[in-house]
Amino acid sequence: MELKEKIIYYLKEIIKIPRASGDEKNISDYLVKFAKEHGYKVTQDDLYNVIIEVPSTIPGYAGPSVVLQGHMDMVYVKEPDSPHIYEKGIDCTFDGDRIYSAQKTSLGADNGVALAYCLTIMSSNEIPHPDLKIIVTTQEEVGLIGAQYLDCSSIKSKYFINLDSESEGEFFTSCAGGVRNYFTVPMGEKRPQKLIPLTIKLQGLKGGHSGTDINLGRGNAIKLLGRVLKEANSDDVMLSSFKAEGKANSISTAATAIVGVTPSKLSEFKAKTTETAAIIKNELQYTDTPNLIIEESKDESAYKYYDNDSKNKLLNALELLPFGVVSKSFAIKGLTETSVNIGSAEENNGGIKFLSSVRSSVASRKYELLGRIDTIARVLGCKSEEFNDYPQWNYNPNSPLRELALKTYEDMFHKRATTASIHGGLECGYFDSKIKDADIISMGCNLYDVHTPKEQVSIQSLYNVWDMLLEILKRLAS
Repeated sequence: MELKEKIIYYLKEIIKIPRASGDEKNISDYLVKFAKEHGYKVTQDDLYNVIIEVPSTIPGYAGPSVVLQGHMDMVYVKEPDSPHIYEKGIDCTFDGDRIYSAQKTSLGADNGVALAYCLTIMSSNEIPHPDLKIIVTTQEEVGLIGAQYLDCSSIKSKYFINLDSESEGEFFTSCAGGVRNYFTVPMGEKRPQKLIPLTIKLQGLKGGHSGTDINLGRGNAIKLLGRVLKEANSDDVMLSSFKAEGKANSISTAATAIVGVTPSKLSEFKAKTTETAAIIKNELQYTDTPNLIIEESKDESAYKYYDNDSKNKLLNALELLPFGVVSKSFAIKGLTETSVNIGSAEENNGGIKFLSSVRSSVASRKYELLGRIDTIARVLGCKSEEFNDYPQWNYNPNSPLRELALKTYEDMFHKRATTASIHGGLECGYFDSKIKDADIISMGCNLYDVHTPKEQVSIQSLYNVWDMLLEILKRLAS
């Protein structure tokens, strides 16, 4: 099997293994077994992080070692009408240059591509490379948890290549830090009411990565549904539920509420919600495609409703909670400096809990935004909790690895590569603080619509970055 055929083979094998964040044991064990079968020393910690030592293929090599690093978990999301069952793994479809999920789910090329590259390197003794440390972490997508707790005391590598970027020819040299937030609105006890039940769905939005796509002006289904309900709110409208499945780092694409309406106010409520949805659709006409669906039920006895005070508190919170780009960078042109995304909503222990991701390349701005959210919670009588706080990765003005990568790309493809800072979070921030004097870059092939059911990878770009990675390793070993 040719090396590039192996990349596709291993990518398909990885994608078949269910590996949402927190469910990495099977993929971690797969990596450990693979390493042992090929004769490499491997360690696996309690969080299922894996470190594999791959000796140089160059006889008598005595130069610096290189880290290749990626993460094994993925953001698993699917369309509301997808028949896919998570436990069965994901099958992929090939269409020209693109690979995507066969059943309307995210693909897991983020960061399955890194694993496929590393497995291919480990499977061959013919690739010239220096001593390698292959680090594959867990729970990256929920706050870089694996990297936070990984013991790096044995890693003395001079060069560090993170393989978790999504744009060929663009090398990332710094990134934002981030923190997760739970905002909980306490809700009173539900009681039965003689009302006409309506299911209100706001869906059809494009979504996207809450770091790299937050600046595209796309709508957030949770915020927008809150706005629709707020505009049509009155004492004649009661709330039975509000929910949205999703992840902190994925812009919400669909949200659902069940309300009960006094019969005499039904037509007025429907008219107002439809009017607000049309206004939102007009506002987002250049960036997104919101779709409002109202379904009426005749079974009045099937639903119970929160009291009006609880409902009003929830709608006020949805109106006040920030979403989107908060500030742009004045240091790096075009870079989003600070942002926040509300990714999911669920009923939990007598309240409705919203999960958000706050990001910033300036730590103080991150905490200032968290302070605003905490203030909203105090004013409304809600609860705000922060967790999984991870650091930003600062730019290194003296990076031989960066200069080598830029020259390699230009030599191979006869055009200039670029360097950039990314608003998304990368594990490089943790490794920069844990590995003394490490020279770090992040690179990757072209991925599209990551963290959404439309996620795709370009096959040609997959191959281009593979060729470039091998050339970089060859030059580092010379």
